[in-house]
Amino acid sequence: MLSSSIPIMVEAQSTHTDQIYIEDFQSEKCESLFKFRNENLFTDVFIYVEGVEFPCHKVILCASSQYFQAMFSCDLKESRHGKVFIENMSPWTMKRLLDFIYTAKIEISYENVIELFNAAVLFQLSKLVDKCISYVKQNVDLSNCVEIYLFASMHGLTDLHTHTYQFILENFRLLIDLTIDLYSKLTEPPCDNLFAQLNSRPMSNLTLEQARENFYSSFIRLDQKSFCNLLESDQLNVKREIYVYYSIMKWIEYQSQCNNQKEVSKLHEQLFKHLRLNSLSKEELEFILSNDKMLHQNEQLKQKVQLALGDFESSQENIRPSTLPKDYICSLAVDNFDLFDVSKSKWDRLVEWPPAQLKSEYEFEQMFDGYSVCTVNNVLYVIGGMVKKMDTTELKNSVYRFDPVKNEWSSLSSMRTKRAFHHTIHLSKSKEQNYILVMYGLTNDQEEDLEQGQFFKQSMTIEFYTIERDEWKEVNILNNSILSHHLFSLYHRTEVHHFDLTTLVSFQIEQSKLVVGLKNLIYILNDNCIHCFEFDELNVNSYLPYFRLPKNLSGFVLAKAVSFKTANILTQFDMESSGKKSLFSWYSDSEDKSPSMSSTSSNSLQSPTIHDYDEEGSCKRVIIRQEKEALMFILNPEQGLLYEFYPGKNKLLRLPNLILKHDKFASFVLKIKSQVIVTGGVGDEDGFFHIESYDRDTRQWSVLTKYPVSVNKIEQYKMINSFFRLKMSLV
Repeated sequence: MLSSSIPIMVEAQSTHTDQIYIEDFQSEKCESLFKFRNENLFTDVFIYVEGVEFPCHKVILCASSQYFQAMFSCDLKESRHGKVFIENMSPWTMKRLLDFIYTAKIEISYENVIELFNAAVLFQLSKLVDKCISYVKQNVDLSNCVEIYLFASMHGLTDLHTHTYQFILENFRLLIDLTIDLYSKLTEPPCDNLFAQLNSRPMSNLTLEQARENFYSSFIRLDQKSFCNLLESDQLNVKREIYVYYSIMKWIEYQSQCNNQKEVSKLHEQLFKHLRLNSLSKEELEFILSNDKMLHQNEQLKQKVQLALGDFESSQENIRPSTLPKDYICSLAVDNFDLFDVSKSKWDRLVEWPPAQLKSEYEFEQMFDGYSVCTVNNVLYVIGGMVKKMDTTELKNSVYRFDPVKNEWSSLSSMRTKRAFHHTIHLSKSKEQNYILVMYGLTNDQEEDLEQGQFFKQSMTIEFYTIERDEWKEVNILNNSILSHHLFSLYHRTEVHHFDLTTLVSFQIEQSKLVVGLKNLIYILNDNCIHCFEFDELNVNSYLPYFRLPKNLSGFVLAKAVSFKTANILTQFDMESSGKKSLFSWYSDSEDKSPSMSSTSSNSLQSPTIHDYDEEGSCKRVIIRQEKEALMFILNPEQGLLYEFYPGKNKLLRLPNLILKHDKFASFVLKIKSQVIVTGGVGDEDGFFHIESYDRDTRQWSVLTKYPVSVNKIEQYKMINSFFRLKMSLV
């Protein structure tokens, strides 16, 4: 008889598990293994380096290194006897390597990195190999770049090889300086004047011992293929092409020690082909023709140089890019003159500031502040300002000129009035008639030094500087009621309220943000209206009608007027009825190549493009022509709004919003090719402003870089960096 089965309920147990990792346990295990090795506990193999014994554990070595894993997996004598002998390695390196295997910790320095790298390669410690390469890559400099480049080539380290090659390209000019220093110590100094001028560093910098050590980083140790690759690259960074010629001659001179004359002449011919003759000056070409003996032995090369010399004025092809001037965003502050290379996103400080003339006149624990800057035809003018000690302040009327081509400062005729925190604008009637107009600012009637913060008042005068005559004159504003009223209202405002110096400074900077110059016209933004005044040397005339901003737009500043914008206008003509129909127009950026052009006139840039066609039996003609329009910017920095303003048409065009809000006083607008640059961006990081860039092609903003906020150490107010654009050939 079958008994009935009674189901039994079994409570299911939980299948959930937790995977736990105890970090301290892992580190304690490493410490224990390290202790076992040092105390020779449980060891089963011994490594010998130059007679020094290192007890180890096979399992640890095999787990860390494929080299040891292969050794102990086979029936080799090292595996049977438990003894491993390592050659061509120091005991110090072996100890550091074993410490790394047991603890994953190691100290890498410039002195030991090559030894550690070679040992890591031998024992196939890939992680340590990568760390060594990364360390070397981060520490490439002029003193070791060639040595590291050759090392990377020897070991096939592609990434390190590319990195050092790029470093040599970018710093080739400085590498030549180093080589000149080396030759001045190891051999005779350069005897010819042209080569002697190339060196920008004192030849006494290096001792004989340092020269011998640094010789290994001279470019003359490069092999021919690598050297040729450098010379033919467009990225080779030299200020003048004569540096390339110098490097060729020094490289050949070094190679001549181990080559016969025929081979040296062949090297000269091969390398000379990489010299870009069109980048050399007339003086430099004549120097090469007169002094290069090997050139006279090669008639073909000689004729090539003679042809370049004969065609010197017209030949502009194949010029090395680094020898051409390029645009820099320049920042002038109290004690520094900084340059920002947009293409490399890099700041440099290569220009002397303050100039030597000013340093010799004052002791420079003092502060030079309140000056204005203006650029005219790629030349910088620094005008006026004040020199402050702890208890006195002296206003200045000095004028300094900086030539970026010659990289030198000079003094010009002084202003008629001493003033600070004033505003300057560039005006011109033609290419030969350029003026710098100075208005606003703080001034004082007394000649002696003033106690800080006392007796300053708003300037009521406007003066202008004629660049071609180096002469200052005062502008007659009495006949212009609008401009006179504008200046008097500013003067009255400061007189009534008796502002302190800090408030007066802020007021002057605020006013300077409302004035721009475009050709011979002055634009002033006042009460939401843009007033226009025409300037000549005898008078300032009002230019009507003025432009009123929309009522919903407020808090704006009139940003810097820029060069012209090209308008491409498409027009259709009906040739039978003589009817005319404007289809549409579009804009493209271009540099202003016609300084004499009136700011409000339209001028033809090129011959119109004409297309004739038939449309349903009607003969029609389409003409595309180009005209230039003046362009300036209207900026609301605190809201991040930017408008393009076309004064010839009284037309506003809004650009996309900026990424950041901008400081009202620190905002400058520049135009570099197709980019619009705005400074003074306020980010999350205290003590820094940011620079934004607008790309017209993508219609997008991006943050380019940041720069520190300058603070007046005496008055404790923010000081405004002056931003402007210069074309310079600096390496």
